[in-house]
Order: sequence, then C-alpha cells, then structure tokens
Amino acid sequence: MEKNILSLKNIQEVYEYCTKVYKLFILGEEEQILLRRLENVEKIPFGNYDSWTWIEPLIMLKSKLSTDSNIKALCRERVLMVLNTGNELQRKVKKNVFQRILNGKELGLDLIENAKYDNKNELLIESYLKTIMQIITIIEMGASSDFSVEKAENLLQKLIAEVKPLI
Repeated sequence: MEKNILSLKNIQEVYEYCTKVYKLFILGEEEQILLRRLENVEKIPFGNYDSWTWIEPLIMLKSKLSTDSNIKALCRERVLMVLNTGNELQRKVKKNVFQRILNGKELGLDLIENAKYDNKNELLIESYLKTIMQIITIIEMGASSDFSVEKAENLLQKLIAEVKPLI
C-alpha cells in the first residue's frame, strides 16, 4: 500500500518519497497518478528546513502538474509563506537564497559533472534529481530576468533526457 504523504514520519521517509515521485515523473508516470501521490502535500506544516528541503520540491511538482490555477496559486503561496517564517535576519537570508535559486545561480550543474567524472551512478542520479527539483521551482515561481522560464524548461527537458536512462 502506498504511503500517504501526510503520514511520513521523518526526514528520511520524506526524502525517499520525494526522490521516488521525481523518478516516476522523469520516467513519464501519468500526471493524474502523480497528482494523487501529491495530494495534500501543500498541507504539510513547516517544521524545519531539513524536511522542507524535500517537501518544497513536491509542492512545486504538484503546481507544475496541475491545470487548476487555484492549486498552482496555493502551491506558490505555500512556498512563499515559509520564506516569511523566522526573525528578520532569517527571512532576509532565506529570501536572498531563494532569489539566487530563481536566478539559476544554485543549480548544481557542477555536481552533475563531478558525479559523472567520479563514475558514481547513485550520486549522479541524486545530483540530477536535486537539479531538476530546483528547475521546477524556478519554472513554477516565474523564474527571473536572469534565468527565464523558457531557458529553465529547455534545461529541464535536457536533464530529464540525460538522467532517464540511468533510473
């Protein structure tokens, strides 16, 4: 029986669920099935950034797969709400990091290249997954003037084509 996303107990389970869903997305799983796997993901409360690192990409994938503009808006709002938690300094740092992500500055393409060079397949797949997660966040949050949605979409398709045979 498939676990309900709201029943995940610890960071490791959230990580495993996130990577599983992203692998299914890359392999072309039907969108409605993926959306069922992502049902209520936006309702997961923010606990800490260790777990949020894996919850946010799931919320953004739900936004990408959804055709409902209300769900897309809800997913974006949920991600932005977390940026406004904490004290003033924490909020400022989080927003600066998030803006660097939207600018395409935190993609981790170098991690993919290093993993290729080291010939470590699991590390390579994980590097691709993390980068694809960030690109989907960029696309769903509207990208930036430095890194357009079109550029992000093109890079997403390229990376999916590269990693798909490895999964």
